[in-house]
Amino acid sequence: WTTYTYLTAQVFMRLKTAVENACSNGACGAKKQHNCWIVQSGLERFPTISLKLAGVELAWHPRSYLYRKGTHTWCPGYASNAPAPETVLGATWMVHSDVIFDVGGARLGVAPARCPEYRQRPQGPVGERNEPRVAG
Repeated sequence: WTTYTYLTAQVFMRLKTAVENACSNGACGAKKQHNCWIVQSGLERFPTISLKLAGVELAWHPRSYLYRKGTHTWCPGYASNAPAPETVLGATWMVHSDVIFDVGGARLGVAPARCPEYRQRPQGPVGERNEPRVAG
């Protein structure tokens, strides 16, 4: 994924502080380095964030709100949207979920999903080149 989740400045600061407090003194099995975490043993000890949207609570797990930036480095996939007062739910919020947008019914459906993760681009079918095709 490439899109961060952008939060209002107030919500961003509350989230950032909550994660940092929960993980202070190595409580998450990680060491803070600049804006990221050096994690040796997995993300299980990081907190799960509870987001409330339209009265429904949704879990945002660390494997979604953090993204890998090296072998042991994990960084937040969320940022402040200041000065804008809106929240933008990006791909970091949607990863590991099936998200259904019912535009006509003005509804949003979210369910946990077990999607594959790739560290490298999968090989295409035999004989197919992994290059973009140019129309024309």
